[in-house]
Amino acid sequence: MSAKQTQLSTFGQVIIPQEINDLRNSDFASELSMAIISQFSFTVFQLSAMTHLVHDIYYKKVSLDDLESQIAVIFALDKSKSLALAKEICIKRLLIADKEWFDGAVSQKLKKMGVNPDDFAAFLSEYRRSYEEEKRTASEMEKIRQEEEKAESAEEYVNKKLNEAPLVVTDPEEEKASAKQGFSNYLVPVLIADDYALKIDLNVRLITLLTGDDSRTFQRELLDVLYQNTEKITTNPIKLKTEIVDPSVGNWLKDYVAFTGIDEVVSTIKKAQYITQSENIKALTPEDKEKLEKLFDLYINIKNFYDNVTKYDLDEVSIFPFTAKEQQDFLTELESYTASEGEEGSEAKPAEPKSIEGLLQEKVVEEKKVALEKDVISQKTRNEFDKVADVFEDFLLRRKRYEIIACLEIFAETGALANLISKDARFNSLLFGYFKRNNLQAEEVAFKKEPYQARQVQHFLKFVFLERLGLSENDGARWTVRLSNIFRTKGLLAYAQLAYLDLSDHKFKWTEGL
Repeated sequence: MSAKQTQLSTFGQVIIPQEINDLRNSDFASELSMAIISQFSFTVFQLSAMTHLVHDIYYKKVSLDDLESQIAVIFALDKSKSLALAKEICIKRLLIADKEWFDGAVSQKLKKMGVNPDDFAAFLSEYRRSYEEEKRTASEMEKIRQEEEKAESAEEYVNKKLNEAPLVVTDPEEEKASAKQGFSNYLVPVLIADDYALKIDLNVRLITLLTGDDSRTFQRELLDVLYQNTEKITTNPIKLKTEIVDPSVGNWLKDYVAFTGIDEVVSTIKKAQYITQSENIKALTPEDKEKLEKLFDLYINIKNFYDNVTKYDLDEVSIFPFTAKEQQDFLTELESYTASEGEEGSEAKPAEPKSIEGLLQEKVVEEKKVALEKDVISQKTRNEFDKVADVFEDFLLRRKRYEIIACLEIFAETGALANLISKDARFNSLLFGYFKRNNLQAEEVAFKKEPYQARQVQHFLKFVFLERLGLSENDGARWTVRLSNIFRTKGLLAYAQLAYLDLSDHKFKWTEGL
C-alpha cells in the first residue's frame, strides 16, 4: 500500500497492513531497538519515548522530514547526536518497510543524511530471514497449542465415557456375549469406518469388560472370535501355507500369526516386517493395505491389552484404532453441536444405550443391504444381461440406491458394464444427457468413436452416483473404488483405476486423466 493510498479507520486512524505491523513488532525489531538504546546509553524511559516516536512515524503522525527536530526535542540531543540517532532509526526500524509502506521515503531520507541505503541489503535480508523464522516458529507453536487443546478435549470425552461405562454395562456377561457376536459378524465395516465417537464408545465398553475380568478369559475369547471371523476384509484370495483361501479376517490373522509368532505381547516391529515382506500383502491395493493395518492394530491392541494398562492411563488405551483426523473431525463437530445446543437452550434427550453388538451392527447396513439386493436380483434374473438391464432401468427411475449399486456390481462381475453403456440405447442416452448438462459435448463425440474407454464408464458412474442418487463426491468415489476392485479381480484392468483412496487425507476421489 502506498502512502498516497493510506487507509483510515472509522476514527481517522491509519490502518497499517498486518505484514508491516508484524515486521515492526517482531522480536528481531525489539532487539534492534535495544541495540540503539545501548549505543546511545538511553534509559528505559528513553526507550519508551523512542518506541512511541517510531510508532508515530509508521502511523504518519510524524513526518520523516521532521525526524531530527523531533529527536532533538524528545531526547534533548545536540545536532550531531540527533542526526546519528535519526540514521539508526531509519536504518534499523524503518528501512525494512521502505518500499511497501513509505514509498521509498526512508531511502531518500538516508541519502540526504549522507547514507547509501544499498549498503544495508545484507542487513535487510537477515531481518527478513529472522522474521520468517519467527513466523514459522509461532505457527508451529500455535499448531501444538491447538493439538494440545484437542487432546485435552478428547481426554475429557474419553474420561466422561469411562465414568458412564458402569451405568451402561449393567450385565457384563450379557455384554461379553454381545461383543463376541458383534466381533464375529459386524467387525469389518466398523474397523474401516471414520467414526471416532463409535470407536470410543466401543473401546470404553471393551476396556470396562477386560479390566473387570480377572481370569482374562474374555480376552482369549475375543481373539478366538477374530481367528474364526469369516468376513472378507480384502478383495482377492490369499495363500495360507499351501492353500488358497478367502481373504477373511480370520485367514489374514492366521497368516499374520504364522509370520510373527503368537507371543504374549505383540511387537509393532514384527507387524511392519510382515507388511513389507509378506507375498500376500504385496499384491494388495493401497485401500486393502490400509484395512489390514487397522485389523492388525486391533489384534495387537487386544493381545497387548493387559500390558498396556500397566503402562498407560485408561484414557490412553485403545482397542479399535482411530486416526488423528477422525478425532479432529469429531471434536470439531462436537464443538459445533455444543454451541448450537447452547444457543437453543434445549437439552437433548439421552439415547437408549445399545449393546456392543448393536453398535457394531449399525455400520454394516450399507454393504449388507447391497449384498442382500444382489442376491435377490441374481436369483430373479439369473444374471442374464437383458433382464438385469431391465430391472436396473426401473431402479434408476425410482432412485433405489442399494438396488442400483447391486446391479452395477453384477454388471462389473459379469464384465458387462461397458457393453451396457455402449450398446443399450436407454443408457447411452442417459449418458448423453449427463454430457449436455455438464458441458461435456466433446465427450459425446469421443464416446461415439470409442465407447469402451475407461473414462466413459467413469462418466456413467458419476451420472448414477452424483446426479441420480445425489451422493457426495467422496461417497460416489467410494462405491466406484469397490467396482474398480471387482474389475481388477476379473482381469478387466482398463477399468481398475476409476477412483482411488487418497491416503494423504483419507478421502475417496475420482481418478483424473483417464
